[in-house]
Amino acid sequence: LPVYSLWAWLALIQLQGVMDHTGYELPLDIFAMLPGFGGTKFHDEHHQYFTGNYAAALSIIDDVMGTRLKPADSPIRSRK
Repeated sequence: LPVYSLWAWLALIQLQGVMDHTGYELPLDIFAMLPGFGGTKFHDEHHQYFTGNYAAALSIIDDVMGTRLKPADSPIRSRK
């Protein structure tokens, strides 16, 4: 792969990290449109509970490893 591919990936992953740390579901979040990205809620639950949702970018990693917080496990999603 060309070195530009690495720089493009690093730029995109940094942007995704910034978007996740805003704490808001932004309407123009391009990563929310892509399958496999957890999004802001996914990342916020990781910071609040530290018991799951460890994947930085691809939330499918948490599915494979069994560390994804499910709605029953997550007070954020079950709170009314």
